[in-house]
Amino acid sequence: MKRQVKKEALKIIQEQLDEGKPRKEILEELTKIYNDRSAIAELIAMTPNKETKKKYRVLNYIVLCGLVISLGLSIYAAYLSFKEKPVESVIVLCFVLWILLYFIIEVAKYKGYIYNLITFLALIGIISDLTRISEFGEWDIIGIIVSLAFAGLTFFLSKKMFPNYGFFKLKKDISGDYLLE
Repeated sequence: MKRQVKKEALKIIQEQLDEGKPRKEILEELTKIYNDRSAIAELIAMTPNKETKKKYRVLNYIVLCGLVISLGLSIYAAYLSFKEKPVESVIVLCFVLWILLYFIIEVAKYKGYIYNLITFLALIGIISDLTRISEFGEWDIIGIIVSLAFAGLTFFLSKKMFPNYGFFKLKKDISGDYLLE
C-alpha cells in the first residue's frame, strides 16, 4: 500500500474508531475501497481508539521521556568520544539520532508496531551489555535495570493498547479471520 493511500486510510480508521464504529465493520468497508484486506486489517489493529489513548497517555509519555533521555545521552556519549574518533562519532550520532527521532514520532502517534520494535531493541541492548559482564560497574547494573524496566513498559503498552497485534504481525483466530476487537 502506497504511503499516501495508507495515510488516508489511517485517517478514516481513526475517525471511525473515534465515532465508536466496530473494527470489523471498518475492515469490511475499507476493504471495498482499497482492495487490500491484510494491509487494512493491520492498520486497524495498530490504531488505538480515543479511550485507549486516554487510558495509557501517562505511560506513553513516560516512554516518550525515556526516548528523549536516550537522545540526550547519545549526544553526550558522542561528545565524549568525539576527541578520540571524530568522524566515527558523528556518523554514529547521526544514525542514532535519526532512529531515536523516528521512534519518538511514532510513539507520539501511538503506532502499534513501534512498541514491539522498541522492546526488541531494548532486549538486544541488554543482551549486548550482559556479554561484557566481567567489566560491570554499578552504573552498568543501573543501566540494565532501567533498560529492563523500559522494555517491560513498552511490552506492557504493546499488549494493552494493541492486544491483537502480535510481535510482528496481526493475530488470527482458528478460522483464519483477523482478530480486531
